[in-house]
Amino acid sequence: MIWEAIPLEDDEIAFYFFSVAGESIAVPYIAAMTRMALRFYLKPDARPGEIIRQTNMALSQTIKTVNYIDGSLGIFDLRTNALRYCTAGSSLLTLTREKTQSAQPLNNAGPAIGIFQDFPVSETTLELFPGDSFRMGLDKYDDQVHIAITGSRRIDAFLNLCSMTGEARVYMKTIHDFDHMSAIIDHLTKETDNIGYSIKYQKRFRLVLLELLTNAIIHGNKYDSAKKVVVLASVTAGYVRVGIVDEGAGYNETDIPNPLLPENLGKPHGRGLLIIKHYASEFSLRGRGNCTVIRLDREREARKI
Repeated sequence: MIWEAIPLEDDEIAFYFFSVAGESIAVPYIAAMTRMALRFYLKPDARPGEIIRQTNMALSQTIKTVNYIDGSLGIFDLRTNALRYCTAGSSLLTLTREKTQSAQPLNNAGPAIGIFQDFPVSETTLELFPGDSFRMGLDKYDDQVHIAITGSRRIDAFLNLCSMTGEARVYMKTIHDFDHMSAIIDHLTKETDNIGYSIKYQKRFRLVLLELLTNAIIHGNKYDSAKKVVVLASVTAGYVRVGIVDEGAGYNETDIPNPLLPENLGKPHGRGLLIIKHYASEFSLRGRGNCTVIRLDREREARKI
């Protein structure tokens, strides 16, 4: 029996629970190979079904015995309490709902690993609620793992800080450096495109996001990749609201030099903030000055050059 919980990002945890079936001296070797393959394919934003498929393809070329592998792989989103999972062979996940107190195995009927070289793999998404719990393991094993869902206090704290508790749908993501910045910008820009925002608006929106995130990473967190930048965004038909929170000391708006003054033309600071405030319908600093909240109205795009 092998199991492990691995943080993928600040807001995602992956876990797996697998058992090597069959009696042979190869069982410990196969278990070690399975663990190595799963760790290799587990990446941020990875899909459980594709991870199972890739692991099976890698191991099926190595396993030449009668052994096969049953198990489950799940990725839990701490922002939304959503669990994405996939099973191979017999399910090793059991969910107990707080309301009903009934236990049910989570199984999407995937074949065991190591039998076929390749096969289609499906995955399932469940929304978990405070009080729900799920267990990894079977009754015959002593090393069972129980996980309880406790709620979303951390998310509520960020929503309150950014005054976004009234928004119907909020996207939340954390980054540490420039490596993941472009993915967030692309995702949010695509959201505006999906509901019909103009190309002109999208270009301005991308520019504002770029300046906000760059300021947070460089000036807020001082390039420290151990610190995080939290991004919250609400994309609606009439406006987009964005909150950016870093772990820096914050700043006062009046301390930033005006880049339009002759004596400041050669200074490196202030231009990004000027661009942000030019296109934003609303701009405010929250917390200790380490939280920036902006709103870009859709109708404003017709008035701005």
